[in-house]
Amino acid sequence: MREHIGLEERVKKLALEAGCGDAKVLTSKYFPGIATIPWLNMVLVSEAVARSLNDDYLRAILAHEAYHLTMVKDRRRLLRNLLTSICGYMLLVDVVLLITAVPLWLLINAPLSNNPLYEILVAIMTAFIILTAFPYASLIVRKLESKLMQWIPFGAEEAEANAHAARVVGEATFVEAVIKYSEALRSAVKDLGLLGRLFINSIRIAEAVNPHPMPDEVVGGERRE
Repeated sequence: MREHIGLEERVKKLALEAGCGDAKVLTSKYFPGIATIPWLNMVLVSEAVARSLNDDYLRAILAHEAYHLTMVKDRRRLLRNLLTSICGYMLLVDVVLLITAVPLWLLINAPLSNNPLYEILVAIMTAFIILTAFPYASLIVRKLESKLMQWIPFGAEEAEANAHAARVVGEATFVEAVIKYSEALRSAVKDLGLLGRLFINSIRIAEAVNPHPMPDEVVGGERRE
């Protein structure tokens, strides 16, 4: 219990230093990453990840999240992120439909389509095909968005958050922190079993819609071409 209290105090102290201000900082055994909920002015921090990162690295990731907390105060950023998210989800759904169209057509139009057991099988196979298509669709959408970046600012919020964190802690420290955070996140997810897999899949979908630019893509708040 004492260890938990010490960890929570450490995380809150570093969050304050990183610029999270009066945001409510919560540590969790079950949430494997570090994320903000701007609407609630809240930061969620995984206990496992926090233990894996030293103070400099944790402060760097929290500085990235601190930028997201300011989103609700900027209507232009809010509108931009909303529109790009809608575009991203539309792309993702379209790609999933393209990937699944042929096998679904074959299933639905097979000779046994009037058999009730076959209809149940079709429903199960449909769900399976759609779920397995999402990771591939996410990769395709990410590549499409990288081509569309010159017209639509996909990932702009993340690029700005990266640049902000790099200014707060220094670019070299931030790059190292992102690498260490990725390693800690993978380790934390493994310990959560099925819940961890669901979390990783949700990250893949979110990444397809609002991709996180890598630190070496960020120079002064803009993507490096």
